[in-house]
Amino acid sequence: MIILLLASTGCRVGSLPGLTLGNLSKIPDYGLYRITFYEGTNNEYYTFTTRATGIDTYLQYRQRSGEKISFNSGKWEPGDIPLIRLQFDVNDILQVRNPKAMRLNTLRMALEKHLIRCGLRQVEHPVEINTNTNTNPNTNTNSTKRIRKTISLSTGFRKHVISTFIEAGLNHEIRELMVGHATQLDQHYFRPSEDQVLAEYLKAEPLLTIDPAARLQRENQTLKQERSTEWLELKAEVDSLKALLKG
Repeated sequence: MIILLLASTGCRVGSLPGLTLGNLSKIPDYGLYRITFYEGTNNEYYTFTTRATGIDTYLQYRQRSGEKISFNSGKWEPGDIPLIRLQFDVNDILQVRNPKAMRLNTLRMALEKHLIRCGLRQVEHPVEINTNTNTNPNTNTNSTKRIRKTISLSTGFRKHVISTFIEAGLNHEIRELMVGHATQLDQHYFRPSEDQVLAEYLKAEPLLTIDPAARLQRENQTLKQERSTEWLELKAEVDSLKALLKG
């Protein structure tokens, strides 16, 4: 679910620990979620997720485990419960029903371990560096440094989403709003409706969808609609020819 959020919204990883169930609302017509980041602050903004089922699957698991949460009218309740909680022992009902929000460092470690297991990252151990300059015999001659990655853990997802928005030809101002880049000028002179923002996001959604099954399902629905339209047009032509022959 964490990967779904990062890969479909382009949010900063630091925004995830503060998310609650109240920050999400499902749009039934499209099966995706509207999600608000930094709610109640000057940095508040909203965007959407793809139609993948990761959020529902995760929350339904918590619900089955005994956590007192429920889904009503497009929202998970209660709204003040953390969206991403620490792992818990399903056999400890007190722990299950008292969710603790996952801290940023813990979230980063969990994400990094998952990416390593998936083969998307390699374990790169610190290397020993000889810093002996023969100038001070008391100086420690060996030190270790962490190996920095070309793309940081969270920035890679964010760059991918923004690049996808550009590739899909999204409106520039709306694109900036959806990744929290809005300027004061944008806020004062351009305030798009939620329908406008959603319409722009839907342009990029097929390119952001990770699950191939979801993409194939959407393509099948589109194909059925196109065939239905073609059939109706053909029927209209046949009816028109029949009318001419009868005349």
